[in-house]
Amino acid sequence: MKSIKHIGIILALVIFSLHTSQVQAQTKQDSHPEQKAAQDAELKAQREMLERQHEEMKEQEIHFREQQFAHEELARARESARESSRARVVYSTPGDSDYFFISSGDEGNQSQLTLRNSFKGTSDSSSGKFEVDESTRHFRLMIRGKVNSGEIRIKLLYPDGKVFKEQTINASAEVTMTQSIVIKESSSSKYYGSWTYEVKADKAQGDYTLSISTN
Repeated sequence: MKSIKHIGIILALVIFSLHTSQVQAQTKQDSHPEQKAAQDAELKAQREMLERQHEEMKEQEIHFREQQFAHEELARARESARESSRARVVYSTPGDSDYFFISSGDEGNQSQLTLRNSFKGTSDSSSGKFEVDESTRHFRLMIRGKVNSGEIRIKLLYPDGKVFKEQTINASAEVTMTQSIVIKESSSSKYYGSWTYEVKADKAQGDYTLSISTN
């Protein structure tokens, strides 16, 4: 009898334990969706905050590079003014454009054209001309730029209309390109005359610099 009684007690304890486990499991399952929803909401908020911080950092980087370039150009202009017996003059286009032209006097036959601009997801195009005369012996081209989306295409044409250089700047990499030429008498005719530059931005978010110098 005692054995049967003990078995009954054990069975009762086992049944009670199973019932308690089922209740706890059900309670856990009921609360799981609420916990998951709270975790998802927290992760979403963190992602949005990180994206905002990333965008702010990109804007700060572009602004810093613009300021740095402006300081570099100003320093170069001042240095050239000290080296030349004739003052260098900086011409700015009216309005809010970032384009500017730096030119020296005729002495030493030195001249420099520098164009730069920043885009914020816009499309635009521009073109212009510059002269290379027969006293020029050295020609130097520099293209620099970086975009986060879209692209900027820069093209430089010989006086006869043929392409001297065509460069595309896109989000794949930051671009820095320089090319220097010593103009020889045997091939000088193709360099002398009116050159053309073309700049086209296609939904570009970024900036570029085009610099041409001759002497």
